[in-house]
Amino acid sequence: MAVVAACARVAGDIIYRRLPLLALRPVPDGQHFVSVSQNFLAPQAPKKPPPAFVNFLKEKSPEINRNNPGLGIADRSKIAGQMWRDLDLEERDRLKLEARERYQAYRMEYLKFLDGLSDQERNQYFQSLKSKRESREIRRHRKELRKFGRPKRPPNAYLLFVRSSRLERGDAPLGQFTKGLVEYWKQMPKEEKEIYEDDAKLEREKYYRDMAEWEDQMRKIGREDLIRKRSQRRPRKKAATKAKKKSAAGKKATRGTAKKASKTKTKKAVVK
Repeated sequence: MAVVAACARVAGDIIYRRLPLLALRPVPDGQHFVSVSQNFLAPQAPKKPPPAFVNFLKEKSPEINRNNPGLGIADRSKIAGQMWRDLDLEERDRLKLEARERYQAYRMEYLKFLDGLSDQERNQYFQSLKSKRESREIRRHRKELRKFGRPKRPPNAYLLFVRSSRLERGDAPLGQFTKGLVEYWKQMPKEEKEIYEDDAKLEREKYYRDMAEWEDQMRKIGREDLIRKRSQRRPRKKAATKAKKKSAAGKKATRGTAKKASKTKTKKAVVK
């Protein structure tokens, strides 16, 4: 047992950092993998040209950086915006016209690109665009959740066991080390495993409390879009369930009262 325990406690920093992330990361569905593979199969499409102001910002960035060293992107963009507003109307119209001409040329090239694709390539290309849009939306949503401090999901019992095994794994290969952890977890005595399961239960309870408080705060500031959908439906379901239970209880009570009254009448009739 001591040897098995020693093998299990070779959890190095690499596993300590990676396993929780891998376990808590949502598993993509099959369609996601198809979309990713199609990104590599789809032919290269012409790139959409940037608007007039973006070109202006790119052109003026070296000058802004020289005159304002150390500024962040947001501050540099503000300076460029003011420079754009200070331009002569004719100069600004000229830059906008050039941007429109570049866009029209791009549209013609884009239509030629689509005409040159087969049906399969066209489907792959549009599926790739859809996958990229969905990925951007997921990244944006996760960034919003981090910005507003959404509570992190709690670790399960196995991850708590891994985190408690923080000795260096030495020269053991990563795959062999991970396999040793899994095998030891399977053979761990029930009493010892219950310690990690109890700790995981406490972590879950704390997570649910923190999540409820966080979602209440999001409702107060008008960010219901960040709240889990099942949390939005839960109050209505509970209310509906309670109403059904009350209605059913009322019906049972009515039937019970009617039966008692009927039995009483029957007894009186028999006595007479």
